[in-house]
Amino acid sequence: MKLGPLEERVMEMIWEADGEITVREVWERMDEYAYTTILTIFQKLERKGLIEGWQEGKVKVFKPKISREEYYRLKLERAISEIFKKNPDAVYSFFLENINLKEEDVERLLRMLMEKL
Repeated sequence: MKLGPLEERVMEMIWEADGEITVREVWERMDEYAYTTILTIFQKLERKGLIEGWQEGKVKVFKPKISREEYYRLKLERAISEIFKKNPDAVYSFFLENINLKEEDVERLLRMLMEKL
């Protein structure tokens, strides 16, 4: 589930709505785009299973089917997985050089690795 920059920006607005939102409400905040462009983004997000919509009178209302946290967790998981397949040493050295691990973190990581083997 890869999103383009505009799709991700629209998703951010949907999450910020903290409930329900319409295409028009998003478009009014992003008036540099045509209404039809924002409508197309909503349709794509719905096809990708990220949002769901229903009719309320003449208006279609949408809400997210996935939380912001879950989306970014999946995005990070996919990015790390792709990098790991190409160059596992890059992932190892990133964590060793950039993540401040405490002794208990290292012990927990080792236990998790041993369970996977």
